[in-house]
Amino acid sequence: MRILIVGGGVLGTMHAWHAVRRGHQVVQLERDAGPRAATVRNFGLVWVSGRAPGAETTVALRARELWEEIGKAARGLKFRAAGSLTIVNTDAEVAVLEQVMALPDAADRELKLLDAGEARALEPALGADLRAALWCGRDAIVTTTGAWRPPPGASGFRALSVPAGAYGRGCRHRDRS
Repeated sequence: MRILIVGGGVLGTMHAWHAVRRGHQVVQLERDAGPRAATVRNFGLVWVSGRAPGAETTVALRARELWEEIGKAARGLKFRAAGSLTIVNTDAEVAVLEQVMALPDAADRELKLLDAGEARALEPALGADLRAALWCGRDAIVTTTGAWRPPPGASGFRALSVPAGAYGRGCRHRDRS
């Protein structure tokens, strides 16, 4: 099939990657020289910690696996298993974290409730009013180093940079293939 994907952010890139892997011809349009706008808005976060238990967490964990795979193979993308800390300052907030720790998928998310000292040991810049923190070892970050490329040997992929506002005016483009 011939597939056109509009956007070089997280969703567009994931779809383009899998379409190329399945042997489809893909043209991916992006308004910037590389994915910037949408990826910057969510900082490239591959977020497992904030997902609802059940199907939503299952999908988030699978997406994380896919991003890790893509990060190893695609040029121009980096995957970093950074983990995350959710900081709380009150007893009521600690109680919420304890409820999260009781979820059946807490181990799948690699969650750990840290006291103030443990959290500061992990991140020394934390403030003095810290009460506790929730560590999620499965949270990650996808960053770009410019326009991504499929792995060597992949065929049928073209990335085009289309300036914002060019739609309907002759649509000039810059080929990034």
